[in-house]
Amino acid sequence: MEGRNRLILSAVVIVLLAAAGTHAADDRLSLCEELRLYPAPKQYDSYSLYYDITLETPGLICVGLEIDGVFPEIQGKGNLLSVSLRSRDEEVEMRFAQFGRDGGTFSYGVDAYELDKTKGEYRIVVSNWSLQHTVAAKLVAVYPGSKGPEEEGKVIMIPGSSI
Repeated sequence: MEGRNRLILSAVVIVLLAAAGTHAADDRLSLCEELRLYPAPKQYDSYSLYYDITLETPGLICVGLEIDGVFPEIQGKGNLLSVSLRSRDEEVEMRFAQFGRDGGTFSYGVDAYELDKTKGEYRIVVSNWSLQHTVAAKLVAVYPGSKGPEEEGKVIMIPGSSI
C-alpha cells in the first residue's frame, strides 16, 4: 500500500508541475531539494528548514512534499510535518498545510498587487513537529521567478526554539 501511495503522490507532483507550466518554460523556476528533518527540540516546537524564493511576475506557486522515509518507522496517520509559504520581509504566513506520512501538495496564487507589496520575496518553511522521528523527504516548488546568485544553494537551518 505504501508503494501505491508514493506512486500516487509522485503522479500528483508531476500533474502539479505540468499545471504550473502556464507560463513559458523560461519563466518558471523549480526548487527541488532533498531534506532531512530531525526531531523537534521540545514539545510545541519544531525543527525547520527555510528556503527563499523570488518571483519575477505574478503567477502560481506550487509546492509538493514527498516523504521518502520516517525513522524510526511511524505507526498511524497523524500529522507529522507542516509546510508554510510566507512573505520574506514581514514573515506573514500566506499558506499553511499539514502533512502526514503520505506527504502532499498545495498551490498559492500571487497577483500583481501582492507581488508589488512583497517585492516578490517569499520563504518556504518545512517543519518537523515530531519529538521522536527523523524524516527524509523531497521538497518541490515551481514558481514564476528567478534565483539570484546569492540564493543559489542557500538553505537556512534554524531550530524553532530561540538561541
